[in-house]
Amino acid sequence: FYSAEDNGTMYISQLNESFTNVVTPSVEGKTWSRNLVKNFREAPAPFKYNGKYYLITSGTTGWSPNPAQYHVADHILGPWTSAGDPCVGPGKETTFRSQSTFILPVKGKKDCFVYMGDRWNGAKLEESKYIWLPFRMNADNQVNFYFFDEWDFNIFNVGTQEIKAPSGLKISENKYGFKVLSWDKAGSNLIYYIMENGKCIGSSMSNEFPLPKRLPGRSFSYTVYARNINGIVSPLSVAHVSTYEKSEVYKLGQIEPDFWKQDWGNIQYNVN
Repeated sequence: FYSAEDNGTMYISQLNESFTNVVTPSVEGKTWSRNLVKNFREAPAPFKYNGKYYLITSGTTGWSPNPAQYHVADHILGPWTSAGDPCVGPGKETTFRSQSTFILPVKGKKDCFVYMGDRWNGAKLEESKYIWLPFRMNADNQVNFYFFDEWDFNIFNVGTQEIKAPSGLKISENKYGFKVLSWDKAGSNLIYYIMENGKCIGSSMSNEFPLPKRLPGRSFSYTVYARNINGIVSPLSVAHVSTYEKSEVYKLGQIEPDFWKQDWGNIQYNVN
């Protein structure tokens, strides 16, 4: 799998037995094919499940991450049908700040996989990192994966039972003077999504979340819900309201933006 035609088209070519060249003579449709023509996709990460082929790709925005797409085919040479963005939750607009590179099947679990992505640092390529995220194919054979800041292979052992709503929400200050939202855990191997005034502002694998600084005099209502790798979602927690009324001087670098949009290049924090 490789991008060609100025990254506008995805080529798929069968290799010879020594993996040193393509099969010859080359016959389009039998030993090679052109796919996703003029879609400008790259970073192919293919895998097979239940007799079908799946392919995760990224857009072509240089070192900057972008939304992933996945594609499905009955034959490895195609034709391939685009099926949407596999990512779910906060950060999906940049594939959780990564670009697809490989899909690893989990040994002994036919429907479980690990998404592997590159986290490129265009300014210092030698400092680029990786991200590995677990996912399970659902009953509709869809690809969906979520961000987990930490996990182990027990995450694949969760059942299909309902998840209770997180409870006991409270806001306190940590030893550094920052406000922290916390709650009682609703189970194990869960990811929690934090909603501020109805909008998701982040996620956590633990039972606490540091709240961003906001301008004084505004009221904020927080709720939390949980999700597991099987896509089972809990009800929303009971809302907890906090009002920031303390008058103090803020530097722009201390305030989290309500909205940002990425174009060419990397969005950086507190950099001129």
